[in-house]
Amino acid sequence: MGIRNRLSLMADLIIKGAPVADIGADHGQLALYILEKKWAPVVIATELGSKPGKKLLMRAAESSHKTDLQIRFGDGLNVLNAQEVATVIIAGLGGDTIVDILKADIGKSCSFKKYILQPMSKIRTIRVWCAEQGWLLTDEQIVTVTDRGREFVIITYEPGGQKYTLSALEIEIGPLLLQNSDFNVLVYKQKMLDKFRVIINGLKNTIHVPDEDKLNYYENLAEELENRIYGDNS
Repeated sequence: MGIRNRLSLMADLIIKGAPVADIGADHGQLALYILEKKWAPVVIATELGSKPGKKLLMRAAESSHKTDLQIRFGDGLNVLNAQEVATVIIAGLGGDTIVDILKADIGKSCSFKKYILQPMSKIRTIRVWCAEQGWLLTDEQIVTVTDRGREFVIITYEPGGQKYTLSALEIEIGPLLLQNSDFNVLVYKQKMLDKFRVIINGLKNTIHVPDEDKLNYYENLAEELENRIYGDNS
């Protein structure tokens, strides 16, 4: 199966040998890939309803692994029983939506061992919420999807632990990514630095009274990130 790097990486991060849930599975490509690799005895693939799940149903019907693929329709984690799976994957949704899913039933959310999250936006919302819950950040990775010309951040959490705080730069970039010097991560950091600079220039050149707090926030972010990238040579 010609699975994209983004999905392949998420599949490799699951707790192997234990049940998996893919929330918002879309076409089911990730779920079926996990089953083809024999990395899970069963995968529960979910969608909101039969209409958005049409592609999922069609793909499952064509697969030789359909007996190990459970398709369920419903919202978020509502379709799962507590402790039913070891790994929960939520990919392709906005950060706000992912947090809404996680906090809808915090008791059930904490019953699963591992979360693999790949938000399309507002990843900072996830980082802040998980820190407030004391969820342990175990991995952060960047994967580049060349046909889309962008990078995706994949983060994994384990529920439980003590509440902790993150710095502004850790919230925006990621605590583990800040410590990572791999080439693709450095490219991502530079793009984020460029983004901060664009925001700063926009705030400085506005025809309205500039938001000094917001300006200071992004100037501090840019300065710290530049130092992280270039050190004393900036």
